[in-house]
Formats: sequence, structure tokens, C-alpha cells
Amino acid sequence: GIKESSRRPNINATLESSLTFDQGIYDFALSYHIGDRPIPYLPNKPTPENSPDEPTKERFPRFWFQPIAGARLNDIGSTIETTLTLNNLNRSRQNTVSAGRTWFEPMLGGKIGLQVSEPITLWARGDASGFGLAGDEDLSWNAIFGADWWIHRQVALGFAYRFYSITYGNGSGNQAFNFEQNFNGPYLSATFSF
Repeated sequence: GIKESSRRPNINATLESSLTFDQGIYDFALSYHIGDRPIPYLPNKPTPENSPDEPTKERFPRFWFQPIAGARLNDIGSTIETTLTLNNLNRSRQNTVSAGRTWFEPMLGGKIGLQVSEPITLWARGDASGFGLAGDEDLSWNAIFGADWWIHRQVALGFAYRFYSITYGNGSGNQAFNFEQNFNGPYLSATFSF
């Protein structure tokens, strides 16, 4: 008899990929202060002459509102790099795909504040932008809830929690660019007033 044998080639391959993502959000806006003016924190302020042992009494809480109008600049880019290596043949092939967009869009929002004492102000800010004007789909929004602790007349530390969402889509077929993101997390800031 005749004996047949078949042998499959042994292919040892490695596929590696990496994703790089960059996003920038820049707001350019004007606001107007409505309501009580915040009282600056004066830790070493003088006491009244007629009552040297008691600090000045201020009216709390103090409430204010700031409408916000302007534009938001979004800059989004991503790059995917893949490398296929055929180990037993000592060959490799790399491929890179990049996509991104930069666009301006109108933004509207507001911020409310409640100063509960000289050093502490509670606040909330919300805004929305896009409204479908810069793409087939275009909407982003922020909601931030926080507190400012004035450690000096001109310096405040901010502690807050932020919710953010963006949906963007434009074009079709090979030219389509779609992006959606939702995140939330702590928000820390420092404010310097002059």
C-alpha cells in the first residue's frame, strides 16, 4: 500500500495593539453676577469699635446666580497601532489608523452659589453645548456640584464632583466620525481673585 502523510505548517504569531486617545475641552464664555455679592474672607479683620470682643456680624446665607454664554472648543483624536509578528518567519507588519476632529460649538449654562459662612460657599454649575449645530449629532453637557473653601481673601480651594457627557457624529461611509463618552469623578481647583 501507499502511505500518505500531510504536514501543516506551524505558524507562531503575535498580535499587539495600542490605543492613544487625546481629548481637550476649552470653554470661552462671559457671565454676569446676579444677587448677593460674596463677602471676602478676612481672617484678621478688625472688630467694631463699640464691641471690641465680637467679630463683625454678616448676613448669611448669601445667594447669587451667574448666567453663562459662550463657545466650547472640542479637540478629539485617537490612534490605533497594530503589529503582527510571525515569529518563526522573523517578519512583522505594522498598521496605524488615526481619526480626529476639532470643532467650535455654542454653549449656554449657569452657576448658582450659596455662601453659608465667610470661608465656605456651596455651588452648582450646569451647561450644555452643541445643540446639533456642528455635526449631524452634536451635544455635550456638564453638571458640577461643589464647595469653595476660602483660605485667604484672594485664594479659594474648590472641591466638587463632575458629570460629563458628549455625543458627536458627522459624515457617512468611510468619512464618518462618531464619538460618545460619559464620565464622572472628583474635581479639584484653586481660584485666585485680584
